[in-house]
Amino acid sequence: MSNLNPALLERLLNAACLAPSSHNTQPWRFGWHNEQLLLFADFSKALADNDPDNRELLISCGCALFNIKVAAAAEGMSTEVMYLPDPDQPALLAAITLLKSTAALPLATFSPYLAKRFTHRAKFLPNNLADTVLPELSRVVAAQHAQLIQLAPEQISQLAIWVAQGDQQQWARTTWRAELASWLKPASTGEGLTLPGVIQPFASWLIRRANLGKMVANSNRQLCLNSAVVCLLCTQNDKARDWLGAGEALQQLLLQAAVHGLQASYLNQPLQEPNLRQRVSQLFGNQAPQMLIRLGYPATKATARIRRRPHFTTSSGD
Repeated sequence: MSNLNPALLERLLNAACLAPSSHNTQPWRFGWHNEQLLLFADFSKALADNDPDNRELLISCGCALFNIKVAAAAEGMSTEVMYLPDPDQPALLAAITLLKSTAALPLATFSPYLAKRFTHRAKFLPNNLADTVLPELSRVVAAQHAQLIQLAPEQISQLAIWVAQGDQQQWARTTWRAELASWLKPASTGEGLTLPGVIQPFASWLIRRANLGKMVANSNRQLCLNSAVVCLLCTQNDKARDWLGAGEALQQLLLQAAVHGLQASYLNQPLQEPNLRQRVSQLFGNQAPQMLIRLGYPATKATARIRRRPHFTTSSGD
């Protein structure tokens, strides 16, 4: 592979694996074939209850794909991507060709922020964003053929109600709680929602047996209401290719936000429940809502970055 030596491959995949993913499942794997880097969905990491259509799984993979583009640009390479190139291989999401470039590559400016982006689930400072930031974020999302909608106060109030309803619907299902509990893992595993080893077994036991929906719903409802900026990322259509594109749009948004010192977290509960997702869609002109995002300046210092498990590649592309 003339443009993809082992050291370069390692750097690209390390960057890809810094992408966010639902429950930190990291639902991707990689290969190469005919001088192309291949991105696969790892359906063994699917969340059957939380994400039955694998919509969020493909969004996560789209985030990883965008990180590859950024890392390649930092190496002086542009990328050509064939999306969903083989109908007989539904797990094959993208075939990426690396091309040496003598021109400046704008995506390279995001490279220092790949490791600075993190999900901040706690409170944000009350500081308002500069007037230019949200239009800038909207432009980078539009460049990926998606739309970023900043919610007005009355829309935040309505979405906060649906966030709470989503929490209660999810926690009421023993299957959902069992799935969540299965992804509570010690940090040494490099995946999942990590907890200190002494706490993890008890937390898993409690989640499987107790419906904490009311408590969690009240907490997340307040988190939504008290967020200065809440945005909805939408696409026009709602198929696999759109989910990949939504992931690329999301990751570019997150990296552009990190340039300004902003971080994000998600309140996707109403988008994970079909009845509520339909209501959200109707409220915003029947677009396909993909991610509900909080943005702000973290009120507390970031904890240590969640570890990632080692990535794996196969030379056959199988």
